[in-house]
Amino acid sequence: MKKQVYSFGNGTADGDGKMKDILGGKGAGLAEMCRAKLPVPPGFTISTEVCNVYFQNNYAVPAEIHNEMIGALKTLEGRMGQKLGDVNDPLLVSVRSGAKFSMPGMMDTILNLGLNDQTVKTLAAKSNNPRFAYDCYRRFIQMYGNVVLEVGKHDFDAIFDGQKKKAKAKLDTELTAADLEQVIAGYKALVQKKTGKAFPQVRQPGRNFGHRRGLHTQPGHRRKGLLRRVPGKRPGRRRGGRHPHAASHLPAQDVE
Repeated sequence: MKKQVYSFGNGTADGDGKMKDILGGKGAGLAEMCRAKLPVPPGFTISTEVCNVYFQNNYAVPAEIHNEMIGALKTLEGRMGQKLGDVNDPLLVSVRSGAKFSMPGMMDTILNLGLNDQTVKTLAAKSNNPRFAYDCYRRFIQMYGNVVLEVGKHDFDAIFDGQKKKAKAKLDTELTAADLEQVIAGYKALVQKKTGKAFPQVRQPGRNFGHRRGLHTQPGHRRKGLLRRVPGKRPGRRRGGRHPHAASHLPAQDVE
């Protein structure tokens, strides 16, 4: 089967700067920077062709490509010395969309995939900053919930603003770790109500990892991501409202 997933990192890359049609502008640029021995964090790019394959295959990514993604993820884990969903030292990945040309309607970024009810505690301990960790987690739930599960941003904002009012906080930064845990509980309840399913807890590659019909991501420090939609849904589109960004003290990898 034709190669559809291109790894990069550690001074090597499967692709190069001339492959914008396949890797998108960012993916091709990252591959070229790796080949030039610039310090680019590792990751992998899912080919732009997979989008067409997805639609042609009844809104599902074929098992062969799914397995290729998992193989690239394992390569990434080896390079980082961390594993996705590992409670002791979790790998956090970010998903970024990409095309040959930037255009309106691209899917929003999803940061810190790999956080769940257990790994957020590890992040809190490693960073020695529980507020930071729970803020990262609530942002991840909102981004994943909106982009993949299609829960409206305004619904998440209402819960967040409600907690601010309850805590009598004027600024977002005035919310404590305990406040943010309440926000997270509200977000998860919202997802359950809107989708009929609990918010997924990523524990191991291939399980609860976008479910092959949701979002599949992989790491790098700016990589490309692929949005897989639920049958009958339209591809990702930009929405109004907050677009939160979170940085992690753990090596958070981005995917193109």
